[in-house]
Amino acid sequence: MLARVVAALRGTSPGFHECRRCGTTVDPDAAGCPACDSTDIARYDI
Repeated sequence: MLARVVAALRGTSPGFHECRRCGTTVDPDAAGCPACDSTDIARYDI
């Protein structure tokens, strides 16, 4: 989490990826959520 905040402050953040179904944080290159298998992934630019 701290690495994401630092990257966002430096302007190098790839964004934040989260499952829309259960809210689990998901890797940017993941095809789906590891917790609930949903493929509905949201990407937020910080």
